[in-house]
Amino acid sequence: MTVEQDDMVPNPEHTALSEILSMAQGLEEDIAEALDDAFRIMDSGEAWTGPTTATTFLEDLGYRKDDLPRLAERLVEDIRTRLQNVPAEVHPDRLVNPPV
Repeated sequence: MTVEQDDMVPNPEHTALSEILSMAQGLEEDIAEALDDAFRIMDSGEAWTGPTTATTFLEDLGYRKDDLPRLAERLVEDIRTRLQNVPAEVHPDRLVNPPV
């Protein structure tokens, strides 16, 4: 049996991934910079200070702050990769809840 192009319907997974990708791209910079202010305040000494615990916290915060841009970019790339592997249209029989 051959699937006719006219029989195809929008794939809800593709639609959802497109929306998620758009949201993630819009938030990528915010995610990447989410810890910048906290790090700046901790690093300035205006917040909690101390010889060991505050220093350790600041170091950990710095590592996490440095990781966020890469993780935000990876999130967008992972969504984009998945979207590229999901067909934009499918036959209705392939849907979990096909239209009636």
